[in-house]
Amino acid sequence: MSGIWRPHWLLAALVLAGAAIRLAWIWPVGGMAHADEATVGLMASHILLGEFPVFYYGQTYLGSLEAFVIAPFSWLAGRSPWLVKVVPMALSGVLVWAVFRLGTRVGDRVVGLLAAALTLVAPVFLIVWGNTARGGYVETLILGTVFLTIFLAAGREARPSVRLTRFVVLGFIGGLGWWTNFLFVDYLIPAGVLGLTKRWRSGRGLGLAACGFAVGALPFLGYNLATGGGSFTAGKLSSTMRMDFGLPEVRMILDSIGRLVLDQLPPMWGVPPFDIPTGFHVDGAPLPFGMGVFLILLNAGSLGFVIIRAAAGFFRKEGWAGSSDGAWVLGLLIFSVFLVFTLTPFRRYAASGAGVETERYLLPLYSVFPVCTALVVTALWSRVRVLAAAVFFLAISANAYANVANVMAVWSPRGSAVPWQTWDLSGVRDYFAAHGIKECYADYWLSTRVSFESGESVICAQPFDYGGFPVRYEGHLRGVRSSSRPAVIVDRGSAASFAETLEAAGIGYTRSPSFGQYVVFHELRETVAGGEFVPPAEWRGLTATHNGVRLGNMTDGNLGTRWGSGRPQRPGMEIALELPAGREIAGMDLLVGDYIQDFPRGIAIHLSPDGIRWETVVRVRNVFPFVGWSEGRFVFDRGGVVQLRFQPRSARHMRIENLGYHAAYDWSIAELRVYGPRRVRPESGGRT
Repeated sequence: MSGIWRPHWLLAALVLAGAAIRLAWIWPVGGMAHADEATVGLMASHILLGEFPVFYYGQTYLGSLEAFVIAPFSWLAGRSPWLVKVVPMALSGVLVWAVFRLGTRVGDRVVGLLAAALTLVAPVFLIVWGNTARGGYVETLILGTVFLTIFLAAGREARPSVRLTRFVVLGFIGGLGWWTNFLFVDYLIPAGVLGLTKRWRSGRGLGLAACGFAVGALPFLGYNLATGGGSFTAGKLSSTMRMDFGLPEVRMILDSIGRLVLDQLPPMWGVPPFDIPTGFHVDGAPLPFGMGVFLILLNAGSLGFVIIRAAAGFFRKEGWAGSSDGAWVLGLLIFSVFLVFTLTPFRRYAASGAGVETERYLLPLYSVFPVCTALVVTALWSRVRVLAAAVFFLAISANAYANVANVMAVWSPRGSAVPWQTWDLSGVRDYFAAHGIKECYADYWLSTRVSFESGESVICAQPFDYGGFPVRYEGHLRGVRSSSRPAVIVDRGSAASFAETLEAAGIGYTRSPSFGQYVVFHELRETVAGGEFVPPAEWRGLTATHNGVRLGNMTDGNLGTRWGSGRPQRPGMEIALELPAGREIAGMDLLVGDYIQDFPRGIAIHLSPDGIRWETVVRVRNVFPFVGWSEGRFVFDRGGVVQLRFQPRSARHMRIENLGYHAAYDWSIAELRVYGPRRVRPESGGRT
């Protein structure tokens, strides 16, 4: 089939097409960084300052290789959102070379060229994830593909010294890949299985591979030795690597396989719908029905073809291109990806509905998809050349069409009107400069963008771990917490809730105009001073409309115990409190302690001198957690405090009413603290 490549302009045209498609994807958002890209950019700049981050900020399971790759370019070109897109784009060219080498090793040079062409003009999902710095995904694909190539070479090498050298390199790349991204386990499984066979079994070789692995994975191993297995005792890796084999899970595993086949694989083959994580949140542009069916049949058929040939090579000892090794490696990689996806909590994340972009957990399949298709095309060429050429060019054309259609969707007014995590922050930066703001709080998706795009002239941090999203960089958080005048950036849709919560907490503010999706609150100041603590010993009674047991947990001084409503939050749930007659009340704190998701979604406080006449002194329809004032500065309280302050009122009876809904979480109170007005102590007299 080598004749198909005689017009060298065809290969050159495919290279140009692949580069043009990738550039078209990043062009409309090249000046804006996705939050994950901004994190990698910050890491690269900190590396230049002498830091050595072992893992992606805020996580203990994705290595920092990508940041180290970008750091030299950051030194040359400075911080730029373009940099965290262009460098991965260049690395996607390395991936094309790696797939070519694997295809050549599995088959021959023609198979390698066909596979490289199918990687150049690849499905949308690979193009997008290969263009963005999101935690080492394109690097994982490169390392994994090279790993399989060297593994095959080591098994076929007859020269002992060269064979042992390849074992060392193989181990080093395996360790480097494991540190870079835990998805590399998909590549280690085939090597582990085949490493037990006669062709690779070598005590000395395996020992050298283990030494190489230890060197490549040294940052990962060093961290875990120092922390007692920190990657496995906390964070995502600990849950991800837990396999679920129990019989009660069989139904869920079958459901996971169904979702894998129906929901996950088609988007990887370029068949929408899928989400485009490159700056704009738009569903995949529709494909002509026939084109979508062709892509599904081609890719599914290619996988089936390789798996059948691998099985045939195993059971009948058939050779394939001189050896059955290549078929076994491809087949085992496909099997290992499906195994890891279906037997680990990956499937739960994908099935939860929260999992846009969950196809990334199947990314190692892109090491074999193009090779499998190339093998099918070469098999057809030996029988029906016209059909083989048609299949190849239809596959290239379908991938090109899908990319162009989706790029046009991103560039269209509809696409640009619905940006995702990349709203333009220039207005916010200008506002900060005009008002001298140097520190701010923002959410998980925004905080690193502000720090990165401002060149850290403004440092921004997520206030605490919440909702499963870790604090990205603790150094920035310490800086913001120590600030005497931090600002807060909130989503425009949450601005009213934030303002209402600040006012209920006795905190004044200055509010900026809206800058696209965002609003800035600054000049935060205490308007209602905190008062004197009223100890529970002075209370006369405590009751609840729901779950009247364990009320004492609210006053035992232990944040690890709680009173809970016993059912999901609903309006009308109340806590009632009786105080001594004539007691003045000026505020309260509701602490959720360890039950951080159980804060009240809405809250009202009603006071009465006699239990008949009631006055509502606080009403917050949507509580924004967990704002307050402490030690002379505005704080987000990591301990989960809902702070409420008001002008002193004389009251004997108090009702605390929940105004919010939540479908799953109770209303919990770990500690209830009531405050009276601040007492003014007379100054001591001195000599005159």
